[in-house]
Amino acid sequence: MNIQNNRLIDRIIQNYLEVLDSRPYNDAELCTELGEFYLVSHRPHIGFAFFALAARRSRRAAEACRLYDSQGDIAFPGLLPHPVVPVVAAVPGTLCTGANARFFPILLNMIGSAQLNSWRSIGKILVCDLGLLPKQVAFLEKLDRVQVTRTTWPLSFQAWKLPFILESLDKVPGPILYLDAGCYVERDLEDVFRIVEQRGHLFSYNGPYSDPIHLTQNWTSQRVYQYFGLQKHADRTVTAITTLLGVSTNAGFPRGTR
Repeated sequence: MNIQNNRLIDRIIQNYLEVLDSRPYNDAELCTELGEFYLVSHRPHIGFAFFALAARRSRRAAEACRLYDSQGDIAFPGLLPHPVVPVVAAVPGTLCTGANARFFPILLNMIGSAQLNSWRSIGKILVCDLGLLPKQVAFLEKLDRVQVTRTTWPLSFQAWKLPFILESLDKVPGPILYLDAGCYVERDLEDVFRIVEQRGHLFSYNGPYSDPIHLTQNWTSQRVYQYFGLQKHADRTVTAITTLLGVSTNAGFPRGTR
């Protein structure tokens, strides 16, 4: 597709999202059509998320989910023996991330970038299973230093991140760095792990928030505002950045924190 077509599809998607946000429930037909537009725009992981919302009430969405669950949107690469690279960094750490079945291809890209560019300083990669398929879990567990786990906390939107990281403190020593599955590791992370170990934490501020995309109202449905008796259009607060954060026992969280 050319740039003009991409922009047209993005405008259509935005219109659909605004209509969907105004409804008191997830409209199956709208979700199905949104999924199809996201597929056309080469964003299948988002498209299949909308198909999953509509699958119980839309045959098209249910068929799309069935095909994905049986085939996936990525061919499993062949597993070759990974060269043994001892963890020789002065401050090795643990990489944490999470994904569901739709984000599996993106997750593999992040893990591959970590193996390529920072393997000497990563002792383990913990993957939070947010709805992976059994075959995806089996593939991940064959990868060197990768362990799939689940959090005991409810898996509501974004609410699983910090509990998962705190639970990970019970399982591994040293600093922990959480990265969203969509991240890409470009260089050795030893310096980052050192900061987390010394300070006890690492949080990022992606400001100033001049881009409207950071407004909380653009990430929160009308139903949430109605529940709390608030006006969505009047909300000028901005979202928190949780794409990357680090923590260690030096932060004051005792092992066993829940």
